Amino acid sequence: MIGKLTVITDEHGDVVGTQASDSAPDPATGATASLVAGPGQTLHKIEFEIPQLTSGADIDDFHRRLTEYLRKK
Repeated sequence: MIGKLTVITDEHGDVVGTQASDSAPDPATGATASLVAGPGQTLHKIEFEIPQLTSGADIDDFHRRLTEYLRKK
């Protein structure tokens, strides 16, 4: 499924964090969270294929593919 993402990259262009841009508040608490780029980091808002993430290896592969995509932009 293609979805809107907020992505943070470090000074080398490597992905350090992602968040679905259309994240809804937690139903129980109403809490929300937002990614904020720190010093030397860059925030990107993109649309990208979001796979099923069921393991650490899936997340590592997803971040690798995001890094490759962002470096080509």
